[in-house]
Amino acid sequence: MNNIESYDDALMEASLLISTSIEEFSDLVVKMSLSGEYAEISDLFNEGDDVMFSVGDFLKTSDKRVAGIIKLLNCLIYVQEAFI
Repeated sequence: MNNIESYDDALMEASLLISTSIEEFSDLVVKMSLSGEYAEISDLFNEGDDVMFSVGDFLKTSDKRVAGIIKLLNCLIYVQEAFI
């Protein structure tokens, strides 16, 4: 394998890792928010109800940990755009 092929393989691996990380951290933001600061919203729904939340629903969080993950997500999205 030459350097160009190795670079391309690493680029594909990085892109996949970034995409996967964005999905997983996004899921964590929703999970942490609905079990923490926004638990009262979560309590309005029954198990099995189909409700979709996204990171955008929690941008005004006062939870510093969730806010930190959102900042990390913004960085990952910025880096991901360099791969497009």
